[in-house]
Amino acid sequence: MFAKRCRGRIGGSDDPLTEVISGAGLSLLLRVLGATAQFGFSMVVARYYGAEGLGIYTLSLSNTVIASVLGRWGLDQAALKLIAIRANKREWALVEAIQIRALKLVMSISVGITLVLFVLAQWLAGHLYRDHASGMGVMLQVLVLGIVPFSGLNLIAECLRAVGKVAAYAMIQSILVATIAMAGLPLLDRFGLGLSSAAYAYVFACYATFLCALHAWRSFLHQQPAAIERGASSAENLLETATSMAWISIVGTLMSFSETLLLGLFRPADNIGIYSAALRLSLLMSFIIIAFNTVLAPKFAALIQSEKRSTVQKLARKTMVMMLVATIPVLIVFILFPGYTLLLFGHEFKQGSDALVILALAQWFNVATGPAGLLLMMGGHEKLLRKFTVYTWLTNAAAGLLLIPPYGAIGAACSASVGIVMLNILAILGVRKQMGIALIGFS
Repeated sequence: MFAKRCRGRIGGSDDPLTEVISGAGLSLLLRVLGATAQFGFSMVVARYYGAEGLGIYTLSLSNTVIASVLGRWGLDQAALKLIAIRANKREWALVEAIQIRALKLVMSISVGITLVLFVLAQWLAGHLYRDHASGMGVMLQVLVLGIVPFSGLNLIAECLRAVGKVAAYAMIQSILVATIAMAGLPLLDRFGLGLSSAAYAYVFACYATFLCALHAWRSFLHQQPAAIERGASSAENLLETATSMAWISIVGTLMSFSETLLLGLFRPADNIGIYSAALRLSLLMSFIIIAFNTVLAPKFAALIQSEKRSTVQKLARKTMVMMLVATIPVLIVFILFPGYTLLLFGHEFKQGSDALVILALAQWFNVATGPAGLLLMMGGHEKLLRKFTVYTWLTNAAAGLLLIPPYGAIGAACSASVGIVMLNILAILGVRKQMGIALIGFS
């Protein structure tokens, strides 16, 4: 639908806002379905194995997700940027070359990381997470087997996003893995695998989704004009662009999971599960900005390449207002009824009410500040965003070390909120100074 509306190219609409709203509406619908599936899987884990089981699973998964980000080395974001620019010019030979080279690099790096972590899984569980070692060793060994397909499906999802295939992107990145895993967990649990059932279900879902992603990408390419030129040199700046973006992704992911990792080091597993449930609920608000950013990323890349600063500023401001208004009802529910919403995971999760309120306010600020970080990345200011991300992560880690040992989930929520607020403020200031785009106030 999106691709047709663009008449086969990114940026084909005369009204960027109309195109963004249409694409964001579809993306939001799919994100809601994805959130439902992810909630479903988390709730199944929580119902089967309680807060402690959810905590061990979340802690183990956090380590493998970080490993996957290392495996992608920023190549997913680099491919998104470069393919969006080439697709806007209908240079399909270059689009294909970028995707192929990116996938080969991602697969190579991810395989190496998988082998290392598989060998070290038991050691890591015993030395880093001693309080949870008995449950984490096998869990980690199983989950690391999902690094390769998870890295691959995320790369291909970003490639589909770059060419305007919003539905396929959302299905691959946020719906299929959770849906397949949720269906598979009860079946695997019957074999007496215990908590490891969640890990096996997740890994199987990653492989199945990766195959679906490959099929979706090939189907898209077959619909385009036959490529006349095919050369590796067409993607010669891919790795250079990816390296600039890699540290942003790596540090950003470490910041996202730092509270979970610190809880694993200093607090019981049930604290991790309670915090994870509160975080999962608060992230519902972020689906609004993710839905818009799904469409805005290639749009911004194309507009910035064409040096249409005023159009970018107008588009960013209008989408900020829409996102802000859209998240207010969810914020009100979380502030007034945090305990009731957490009952979805089980009675013991009500202890996370205060953490949910804190995280919801932080996520609302994240939405309110708009796509500042995305603008810096699409505008070629990856190094500046990387610097901001490092500063924020250091502050975030310091706050976590100070607050998490004595206060548990509440301390983790406060630490995460500090990071969210700081990064967004720095990004807004950076966009104004480096790009001349005022997201807040008057230009």
